[in-house]
Amino acid sequence: MAGDWIKIDHDLPDKPEVMGIIELTGDTIETVFFRLFLLWRLADRQSVDGILRGVGQRSLVARLGGTIDFWQAVESVGWLHFDNGNAIIPRFAEVFGASAKRRMSEAKRKKTDYYAEKSSAIPPQKSGENLRKKAESDAPPVSVPVSAQEPAYDTLRDDHLDSCFKEEVRNFAKKISETIKVKQSNRLKDRELILKISTLLASGKLSENEVWDSVEAVRTTGARNHAAKFLTCLREKVGESKCNRLLAQTEIPEGML
Repeated sequence: MAGDWIKIDHDLPDKPEVMGIIELTGDTIETVFFRLFLLWRLADRQSVDGILRGVGQRSLVARLGGTIDFWQAVESVGWLHFDNGNAIIPRFAEVFGASAKRRMSEAKRKKTDYYAEKSSAIPPQKSGENLRKKAESDAPPVSVPVSAQEPAYDTLRDDHLDSCFKEEVRNFAKKISETIKVKQSNRLKDRELILKISTLLASGKLSENEVWDSVEAVRTTGARNHAAKFLTCLREKVGESKCNRLLAQTEIPEGML
């Protein structure tokens, strides 16, 4: 639709992630910038949860240009994730939540207008039917149990965004665990730590650079306890007091531990 727009950070060309993509691919800043714009535009127009279903690396190459290596480079800096045949945009709800809400609202309005137009086109009822309709309208209102009422739009929207946020936390935790080799069977304390850090990353309280640099530092060492080493590296990046405070204040989304 004409007039639509997406948020783009004015520091985007200087971000380490962009520099990382250039370093990995050898592409120019103009090429990287434009392809990223096309990716985020596609996600904003074709998704309400940041998941482009059925879209893989070949689809992005065909639709947005570049090569498979280019889109793998975008994934390696944390701005894209491929999983089960889908392309997933991290932190989608935070960046594109407003436009997703608008599209849902527009869809609901169009549905209401459609049924209003259909009802206005119904021919007048016969006299007997009119009497029956009047009797029904004069009857006392029937109370509908709260559980049977349609959920408020704001509740549906909040539930949807909460689901998007949980999915993003789950994807971050999976990628961190796989990279630093922390298995699901590992002790509860390690899983809780990774889920808390993933929650902080998804909410923007920890930057992608801080988290992924710490992940890379663990990957390149022979530490016996990878989760403990990950926390040590993160404390060095963020500052020990700030890191401890954030972890203490953070609650893992319900049902994820």
